[in-house]
Amino acid sequence: MRALGQGMRLGMIGLGMWLFLRGELTLGGVFAARVMAGFGFSVVEGAARSSRALGAARRGHAAVRAALAVTPAPAPDLHPGTDRAALRVEDVTHRHPGQRRDLFRRLSLRVAPGEMLLISGEGGMGKTTLAHLIVGLDPPRHGRVFLGDTDVATLGPEDRARLIGYLPQHVELFAGTVRENIAGMERGSLVDVTDAARLAGVHDLILGLPEGYDTPLSPDTFDRLSGSQRKRIAIARAFHGAPRLVLLDEPWANLDAPSRKIVEAGLRHLKAAGAIVVVTQSYRSGSLHRLADSHLILDTDGFGFAPPAEVERPAPGALRSVK
Repeated sequence: MRALGQGMRLGMIGLGMWLFLRGELTLGGVFAARVMAGFGFSVVEGAARSSRALGAARRGHAAVRAALAVTPAPAPDLHPGTDRAALRVEDVTHRHPGQRRDLFRRLSLRVAPGEMLLISGEGGMGKTTLAHLIVGLDPPRHGRVFLGDTDVATLGPEDRARLIGYLPQHVELFAGTVRENIAGMERGSLVDVTDAARLAGVHDLILGLPEGYDTPLSPDTFDRLSGSQRKRIAIARAFHGAPRLVLLDEPWANLDAPSRKIVEAGLRHLKAAGAIVVVTQSYRSGSLHRLADSHLILDTDGFGFAPPAEVERPAPGALRSVK
């Protein structure tokens, strides 16, 4: 299009000079014709661009309509008793794409309602990866994870939100009110929201905010909350609605001792109510060990299970090898 425009302009100048040499056009007329030709071409060029944009918009509109017309496949129905059943990890083997070594191989475990599993290990041993597999964020390379007879990887968004409360290692808050952040970006029952906030020890803090639970949060205001305060709001989100499976990935990071004691009390409450609790830790916490009913240790030598009361690391060679 640009080359065509340049050609037209040169052509108009050439024609004008020819007419000038024949005495049929003045120099002023030559330059006036040049200007008018350039203006006319700009109008045509703009119309062509608008036509292309309009065509792209029409194609995009048609694609959106087609996508909205597709009815998503319904999530499988839950098996009876899923909300009261045990967590089962069955023969799970997993490694990240591009890796040659398995993080864990043929890992199996069971956590009954009202029990807590503590997963320990240094950084890079697979704690967060295993957490993702347990809550169904990622499918295992081999093996399956069940709540009762329901594969967690098949849970629909609504069932997942109702059955599973999850605290990721890296906490994120969202643009919305404090109430919406705790309720998973829904309005949520205020009773359920405040119950979760009390369990996470953040209720009094929220009441002290300018608009209480209706205080808006945004990327511009996140920094007004300390790391501990943001963490406790995220923990309240994991506790919201009394889920049947609660998984906290490194919950003690950025929490001071008083906040940890409050969250420990919240975990005891959830266990007493029949929830399955899974917690990961990178360093030893005596209070978490005392609260746990079983203890999975991930190490470079593999994985192993330690008695609930055992706080120190197992002796070398005590872990089952994955090699």
